[in-house]
Amino acid sequence: MAERSELRHIAHRGNLRGPIPSRENRQDYIDQALERGFEAEVDVWAINENLWLGHDSPQYETNLNWLEERSSHLWVHCKNLGAVDYLASTELNWFFHNQDDLTITNKGFLWCFPGMTLLSTEFVMLSFGHEKPPIPSNAIGICSDYPASWID
Repeated sequence: MAERSELRHIAHRGNLRGPIPSRENRQDYIDQALERGFEAEVDVWAINENLWLGHDSPQYETNLNWLEERSSHLWVHCKNLGAVDYLASTELNWFFHNQDDLTITNKGFLWCFPGMTLLSTEFVMLSFGHEKPPIPSNAIGICSDYPASWID
């Protein structure tokens, strides 16, 4: 997988040029983003000891091996407490939140939601608009539905 630049470009649910709800969080879609050199945010659920990908509900069955093989390029959003419990003992970079302006991943990365920025510490910013926002110098990454539009 190719390296991009110092700023991490994170494909939100695998999106590269805008939301495509019918493809988001599918393994093949995530892999396409990773193959292009992007990192990806994925939504993970754990139901009855099985792992699933999907935003509003568990939609696509997956497994820990698939996640771990891509671990250095994934930001795993645990969508339920079962996923937190399941992934807590792994080396994956995961986080959980419920309507927070900011959360912290288990690897210590600060993850700020749209419109939120930090002034003096490193953070990952989220932006879901089509236009590339101003990126503060202390941002280490940006998660978006449009990362390919901003760097191609």
